[in-house]
Amino acid sequence: MPLHGTGNHFWSVNAEEQFYLLAPFILVLIPYKFGKSTLLWVLIAALAWYTNTYASIIFGVLAAVAVREFGQFHQKTAVKIVLLLACAICIYLLQIDFYYVKTAPVIAIAIILLLAQSGNQSKWGEIAGGMSYQLYLNHWIGIFAAHALLSPFGLRDSSYAHIISFILNVCFAVTMYWFVDKRIHQGRAQWFSHSRGIVAIVLAYSMILVGSIGGYLLVN
Repeated sequence: MPLHGTGNHFWSVNAEEQFYLLAPFILVLIPYKFGKSTLLWVLIAALAWYTNTYASIIFGVLAAVAVREFGQFHQKTAVKIVLLLACAICIYLLQIDFYYVKTAPVIAIAIILLLAQSGNQSKWGEIAGGMSYQLYLNHWIGIFAAHALLSPFGLRDSSYAHIISFILNVCFAVTMYWFVDKRIHQGRAQWFSHSRGIVAIVLAYSMILVGSIGGYLLVN
């Protein structure tokens, strides 16, 4: 990968973009009874988990569809106990390096369902949730900065570097959320229109077509 691993985690953004361009065919274009059927998404999720095909994303859609059909089932005490047990088992399996690609989707959706509880949003909760994507995308910046600051003192891989990189990353993520993401969210209703949505859809699927054909030609 370019930059010796700096942008390696961007592969998951690519996977998300592809998934969210294809999922609407099932969720929107297929009749409601089938496209939003929990059983259908159970089958899709099981196939994704079995084949190691981005199961975490599909588990998220399955959870949303299930809540839509059955209500807030994840807020029941018995379900919370099952989710906590699943997390504990997954943590143990991850500690012994047991099939990360199989374990990660399970603990991911268990954590999401445990945290998806009804209640009033706090300012700190808004900031923590809002900055999370920026932290994911740009966490390498703080790491690079900490290494640059501490390398002259022989502390590049010390615990101080981890602490400084964490603080820098959180500060950067909060700043990006507050001055970029939050402003975009406030104005997006004014920028979006039905015609622009159609143009975006046409461009997106055209790019998929070009990329698929180009990739096939390059490989063959």
